[in-house]
Amino acid sequence: MFKSNELKVGFLALITFLILYFGFNFLKGNDLFTRSNLYYVEYDNVDGLQVSNPVMMNGIEVGKVKEVKLQPDKSNKILVTLRLNKDLHLKDQTSVVLADGALLGGKIILINLAGTKELPEGSFIKGTTEIGLTNLLKERAIPVISNADSLLVSFRAISKRFEKTGDYLNTLLQNSNEAVVGLNGS
Repeated sequence: MFKSNELKVGFLALITFLILYFGFNFLKGNDLFTRSNLYYVEYDNVDGLQVSNPVMMNGIEVGKVKEVKLQPDKSNKILVTLRLNKDLHLKDQTSVVLADGALLGGKIILINLAGTKELPEGSFIKGTTEIGLTNLLKERAIPVISNADSLLVSFRAISKRFEKTGDYLNTLLQNSNEAVVGLNGS
């Protein structure tokens, strides 16, 4: 089929480049063989949301986060681009919730469908943030830590009062020993 070695090497390099390109995009979470629509959400803080994190609806993955970009011209709001399946038809009052996806802090986006009219591709969706498990633990832990700190201060104050008690007990025992020896002698 190929007559010269240069042509064989060039063809092999082209095939290698294509496999590398498609493999790298696949590992980034870009599925090149499915059709998708793009939608946008703005957040003040995304708490570690990353590209290729899942977008879920009713427990099923319906897309991925395509891009997370800072917008300095809009008071540092964060623009999140969502790539959703073409089959999914969003309604005009749909909202998305940024939530904890795992115990270790992975983030996911949950879609809540609402409304009657269909939302066109490229539209902005209203975004909210859910208080995650880690934030809830932080809120609960701060009062406990401050109480433990005040308890430690109180314990130190009480232990200072008992600092001389050992000396007093030693003198008391020594005096009682002398009294018993004096009683035995008389």
